[in-house]
Amino acid sequence: MRGTCLPSRDAGGGGYPRRTVPPGRGPWQGRVRDRLRRQIHFYPTVILVYWPARDQWQVPLEHPGHLRIIQGIPDPIRPSIRFAGVTNRPLMTPVAGVITLDPTVRLFGPERLQPTGIRTVSGASWNWYTLLSPENRWFFNSQARLAPTVDGGCTLVSTDGTWIGLDRWGNPVGGPNAGRDLRNSRFIFLSGLYRLEKNCTLAARSDVVAELTAELRRTTATLLQEPAYRISLALVEARAWAHTGSLQEGIAVLENTLREHRNEDLVFRLGHLLALSGALHRAVQILEPMVSTPFSPRSDFDCRLLLHRVAIELGDTELADRCILGLTMNRTRDPELGAHAALRARAHLWWDLITETDCRVRSWSHEPAGGALACLARWRRGWTLPGDPEAMRNEARTNPDAPFEFPIAEAAAMLGLDRIDDAIVRLETLDPALRAASRDDFGNHQLLDLSRALHAVALARSGNVTKARAEAASLLNALTPGLLPASLAREVLEGRWTE
Repeated sequence: MRGTCLPSRDAGGGGYPRRTVPPGRGPWQGRVRDRLRRQIHFYPTVILVYWPARDQWQVPLEHPGHLRIIQGIPDPIRPSIRFAGVTNRPLMTPVAGVITLDPTVRLFGPERLQPTGIRTVSGASWNWYTLLSPENRWFFNSQARLAPTVDGGCTLVSTDGTWIGLDRWGNPVGGPNAGRDLRNSRFIFLSGLYRLEKNCTLAARSDVVAELTAELRRTTATLLQEPAYRISLALVEARAWAHTGSLQEGIAVLENTLREHRNEDLVFRLGHLLALSGALHRAVQILEPMVSTPFSPRSDFDCRLLLHRVAIELGDTELADRCILGLTMNRTRDPELGAHAALRARAHLWWDLITETDCRVRSWSHEPAGGALACLARWRRGWTLPGDPEAMRNEARTNPDAPFEFPIAEAAAMLGLDRIDDAIVRLETLDPALRAASRDDFGNHQLLDLSRALHAVALARSGNVTKARAEAASLLNALTPGLLPASLAREVLEGRWTE
């Protein structure tokens, strides 16, 4: 049987970088072609395999990150696919792995979400999968090739000769676990991490966090000698503590791990938790050095976006401008259409200093909520368009990276068109998911402030003045003075929305 393997497009736009590997020999032959459409570097990659004998495509793997190298390994019985790239879960770090295919299985069966959070289908099984140390920063920005070794392992080699060796079990050569068959332990670790993350976001309880974390440390102690695994556990544990409301516990976990590893993901998550705890200036102090010398998209993109959100909360126009410049450098700077205009519109909206340009900005990869921000700006200026609610629903489907901005903007547009009851229903439907997402994400916390303030406005507009004022009064105790959510709450108390 012959097959052809290629990665599918990633989420988002972009060009079509291509690489072609000469076909192998044997019953399973074909070209391994890389046709990736990717947005930044950390969006999912889907591997597609074509089986000519039955004219059938399969998706053996959906990976949470950008796979940069994919190779077919010919075998008459069990062909395999070797790959390497960057994962975005549980942290941004280089990874490598091998999956084995069974040509006798009809691979159009239902998708399976593995306990690790990586999607496969029936007929595809794991040989090994390894999180490599994020200290291998060269792999984020260098061209590399994946070469098999005589002992059954492989080597990742950059153009300048830097390399990462992996033995036949997928262990880093020279690492603390080289030569040991820990393939199953690695999957046990990822499964436990996935279980910790899911259980604690669905039913956040301190005793569950402590119990699952202790069990994971006990069962995978050997793997925790490797940096990627220690950092991964710290990140998920810290988020789990945040979901229980124990921000200080999460902060302590991250700070302790940072003493050993100056890792961008740790700084990024610590920045979120510090900002959520009210320590905005401390968040700036740890984020600014990371974005000034970025090593990966986590620091160059995510940390910078977070710093922009913190600058907005602080009302720091100079810091916000520096973040926008860093995010939009070498991109279009058209004041009407550019990504920088959309980023600036977010700041202007929260500062309640809206310009006409803010009402026309568009969505971009670096500000996927651009259309929603423009809609909110139009509402605040009293310029809501008749088709705005429907436009927000349509844009939400094409901008999954802004899952909360578009529903909030839709509700605001409904308010602008006097569809008060619809706006209340929209905001109340959104509220549970937004509250959960805001427990460990400062950007979502800002959106929750706006959503709750809009809800108070909607209640006032509906005539439920007593409830509206009670909600606005409780909000003012927690909102940052001078920002739009606080202004809306104060306007409700002053009766401006009941006239």
